[in-house]
Amino acid sequence: MRVGILKWGSGIAAAFVLTLLTLGVVFAHAKLINATPAPNSVAGSAPTQVQLWFDEPLDLAFSSVQVFDAKQTRVDQGTLQPVSGDAMSVIAPLKTLDDGAYTVMWKVLSAADGHISRGVFAFGVGDVAGALAAPLDANAASATNELTPVSGALRWLALISMLTLVGAFIFRVLLLERSLTAIQADEKIRVLARRHWRQFVFIAFALCLLGNFGDLLVQVKLVAEQLELNTIGDVLLNSRYGTLWLWRVGLLVVCAALVGVEARGKTIPYADAALIVLGNAALFTRSLNSHAASSGNLSLSVFADWLHLFGAAVWIGGLFCLAWLLARLWRPLESKTRSAWLAWSVPQFSRIAIPMTALIFVTGAYGSALQIPALDFWNTRALPTWEQLSGDAYITMLARKIVLFAALLAFGALNLFWLSPRFRKYVNEPEKSGRLFSRFQMTMAAEVLLGTGVIFLAGMLTLTVPPRSAPAQTTPALAQTTAPERPVALVGYPTAQARVVLEIGPEPNAPTVFDALVTDAAGNALPDVQRVIFNFMYLNQDTGAQNVNAEPRAENHFVAEGQLLPLEGMWKIKVTVRQKGADDASVEFPYYIAPRFPETADAPVMTAQLQLVKAQETMNALTSARMKQQLNDGGGNVALSSYQYQAPDRTRFEIQGQGESIAVGGQQFYQDKDGNWFARARIEPFVFPNYKFADTALRTRQGRADKIGAEPMQIILFDTSTTSGDARIQYAYWLDSNARVAQVGMVASNHYMLEQYSDFDNPAIKIEAPANVQVMPTAAPVAPTGNSPLTAAVQGSGRPRGFITGDLEGDGALVMVVVGVVILLVGTGGKRPARARWVILGTGAAAILLGVGLFIDAVNGMNAAAQNVPVNVARASSGQQIYAEYCQTCHGEKGYGDGPGAAALPTQPFDLTTHVLLHDEQYLHALILNGRGYMPAFGDRLSQDQILDVIAYSRLLARNAQQAGANATPARPGFTPQP
Repeated sequence: MRVGILKWGSGIAAAFVLTLLTLGVVFAHAKLINATPAPNSVAGSAPTQVQLWFDEPLDLAFSSVQVFDAKQTRVDQGTLQPVSGDAMSVIAPLKTLDDGAYTVMWKVLSAADGHISRGVFAFGVGDVAGALAAPLDANAASATNELTPVSGALRWLALISMLTLVGAFIFRVLLLERSLTAIQADEKIRVLARRHWRQFVFIAFALCLLGNFGDLLVQVKLVAEQLELNTIGDVLLNSRYGTLWLWRVGLLVVCAALVGVEARGKTIPYADAALIVLGNAALFTRSLNSHAASSGNLSLSVFADWLHLFGAAVWIGGLFCLAWLLARLWRPLESKTRSAWLAWSVPQFSRIAIPMTALIFVTGAYGSALQIPALDFWNTRALPTWEQLSGDAYITMLARKIVLFAALLAFGALNLFWLSPRFRKYVNEPEKSGRLFSRFQMTMAAEVLLGTGVIFLAGMLTLTVPPRSAPAQTTPALAQTTAPERPVALVGYPTAQARVVLEIGPEPNAPTVFDALVTDAAGNALPDVQRVIFNFMYLNQDTGAQNVNAEPRAENHFVAEGQLLPLEGMWKIKVTVRQKGADDASVEFPYYIAPRFPETADAPVMTAQLQLVKAQETMNALTSARMKQQLNDGGGNVALSSYQYQAPDRTRFEIQGQGESIAVGGQQFYQDKDGNWFARARIEPFVFPNYKFADTALRTRQGRADKIGAEPMQIILFDTSTTSGDARIQYAYWLDSNARVAQVGMVASNHYMLEQYSDFDNPAIKIEAPANVQVMPTAAPVAPTGNSPLTAAVQGSGRPRGFITGDLEGDGALVMVVVGVVILLVGTGGKRPARARWVILGTGAAAILLGVGLFIDAVNGMNAAAQNVPVNVARASSGQQIYAEYCQTCHGEKGYGDGPGAAALPTQPFDLTTHVLLHDEQYLHALILNGRGYMPAFGDRLSQDQILDVIAYSRLLARNAQQAGANATPARPGFTPQP
């Protein structure tokens, strides 16, 4: 019998090792390292294929390469060809190509760890001057979002249950059986202890199967984009992930079978050793699907990752098992025996945990150095800087894990150096030992809680791209034409009589010529100009400020030349005009130099984020304020607007040269060109204040100090995403000493905006409805109200952010589950009446069920938040035809500013899916009515109601784009106009 079992076990081990060897050398997170045709190149003759090279083998069954022409027609043949002898390359055959620009969109599945990588680049054929790239769908080229609440919860469940299971196997050999022998437990206690151990193992096994099956479904949805039986079968049978998953689940099933046979009273030779070996083999399959696999299946990094998991299993998995058994064996043990058992078990467990802690630390440090280049001291020979270790999601999550790990160490030290000696001291004093055990229960509950958090963050790390594996290619999301870039032209008014047109070029992202055309407001020569002075201030950090006297040129031009914007980031350019007999007059413009290598990390600098949150709270507590806005499109067109705000629901708005409008709650009043006032109902009521810049900020960081007038200011910098997520909007906020926003600078595509705030909480600001108002003959219907499904879909509600899951409700749900587990542990121990015990157990179970329910609701709520845009669907339906007739040519079918008529314009039309969510409807109404820049006025072609219908349809387009975009930040009903 023993020989048969050994042969059976040897066969499993041999087959397992053979399978690992046949999987080959792998790496993690595929990166595009080369392509033919090369990105952004122009070929003289049409290629017959596109070939891509990556830095790791590909799983072609779940990869794709698509090539589009300028009309968004696919020109590839729809198949992929492997390259003989090169698993890291793939060929996409092409149809016959004409001259023009082409866009390559690729998605590949890593044959290493099952991660998806995506990318887009462009190439040209022949004469591509003036050609456009293929207008891709909003989220077609966005990165795959692997880290979601559902995927995170399932990955956490699979990992924590497996570590617990393996830890239980080792715990029985190293502690349970030895402790029972040490206290000379009778056979009844031994049988009871083994039965509770098996219960623990079966619960862990069931959770492990549940977590692994859930993880499989997440992987199938990720790579196949649909959940069907055939796609699940494809992933299991035709991918490396599926092969390792089958081995992992198979090994766990064998472990469960061994424990099940033992539970029936059968004795299996070497069962404990078999469980430990098979359990660790299952752990090893996880290491083969980790970031450590970048060096090969049997590399040092993979074994280090397995040792890291092994140490966690022994320590944290054993801790869970010890907590379970203590709660169940405390009462059956005689008082003196239980004291002796604790006096032996606690220090013994601590002695095992100490080397496991060292193992976890060493292997964790090694793995971190592999995945975070800044920590690779051996190669860099330098200590990392704060900038290298901040702003990356992987590093931020790793830091949180280290903090929890340190707290876990602290409680372990408390048990070893304070509780263990007292347990030994009170062996013969059961009453004192019982009181000490109550304290030990609390420290152990804290350890269980912290261990759960550590493993949760470890699971999140497996879903997060580490810095070493971050995409290296910097090719654009859309193909660029060969036409030269136009200089940026910004317009400002230092005084009511003076006008400055600042041209920045010839290459906007590396400008060397700054040409200021200084005239009067009508465009005529400005008299008695003595000097024009440029001031260049870098906002990211204090590098001083450079003043340059511009050189006078012909026809009212004043020019400064040179590398005057040498650093990447946000700048403020001030142009000062000095006239004889008059005070100096200045106008300021924000400007942004984009980095050569895009910054992808979104983690904020917490001190800056806290300042921004405080400023948001302060602004939202205002009762009144004034704001002036200067908005340039970069093509020589500017809009000067002024706002007055009065809480809770009033605003007065004026665009220079276009009249005024007033909003009072759900009513809108506006002036025509003759000064007559008209009233209509708004699409949605105006609500002020409702600033949310801190909620939507990404990469928040502290800039330099500055002054506005004599008052000191602190600049806070941050980004926000556009709807499609493939571009960023850059912000600089000037905060005064009272945490109020005094000035805002913003730079985006065709947007250069400066806002100035004043008169905070000024009681003189009184906004009233105008007298002698004429009512529109057909009033616009207000937004739907009530609790109908349609209203819920388009209105939604804001969701506060959380620390662990990214959602406050999700965090609360996890805390509730952990609290429930702690209550159950407390309830099962100690001497309590039966009724009190059932009350405690019921409370713990209710807390767990409530936590699970809250987590499900949080997931659903976060999904629903993507629909959280104010839209009047009835009006949008009417506005669709009007939009198609008047707007679609320039703004595109889906509102991305990519319509066929956009090519003929000096600047690209606005991306409506982003901008209509950031402006109040009175602003949009005035824009459509009177025109702006290259956009004509539609007041003579569209009625008031038709304009409102178009606004509603534009917001519907934005809502649809928000639902599609992984990086979108939803707007909410009732908001203050913000760029």
